[in-house]
Amino acid sequence: MRLLRLIYLLAIWCITVSSAIIEEPPEDALEEMGYDVENSGRVWKVRRNGVIVDKFEIDHYSYQLTIKDAWNEMDTSPRLRLHQIMALVWERSGAAISQLSVVRVERIDNDETKDAIQEARQAANVGSSESLTVGPGETGWAELKASPFFRSVASMCRTTPGLSAKEVELMTVPSRSRGSSLDNMMIHIQ
Repeated sequence: MRLLRLIYLLAIWCITVSSAIIEEPPEDALEEMGYDVENSGRVWKVRRNGVIVDKFEIDHYSYQLTIKDAWNEMDTSPRLRLHQIMALVWERSGAAISQLSVVRVERIDNDETKDAIQEARQAANVGSSESLTVGPGETGWAELKASPFFRSVASMCRTTPGLSAKEVELMTVPSRSRGSSLDNMMIHIQ
């Protein structure tokens, strides 16, 4: 009787293990929409039709996602939005989306964002050699909210499970590097 029970338990265990090994991980929305994701250390590249759409750097230690390149407007339709891709790549990196606290945008060359930064600096009377940090309702906040990157991070907070309790609490435009014509921007969520 014990031998039969042992054989039965062994058979159940073998079935369970073999089905776990055969099972494929489910595809996520990136793959379903035809995006290829390449990871090299902390750098993540998202391609579609062989063209880089987004390039991110993910730092789990500082809970920061850095947008190195974003060419989402040049992507073909139907497509995922920047906020959707950021959330999916962050989760793919192995961190819970609820841990994300800063989205940094480097070397901003987007005209709408460049205009928003310039208008915010003018409103706050802050030159490009100085840092600008604003919170909701402060001088420069309304201007920076016009940035597509702010809108994308705000959309990510509103629509992504795990971030729905968070919102943009602060935006910083650090002083511009000497000789550089491009700004960086940090969008803090809490």
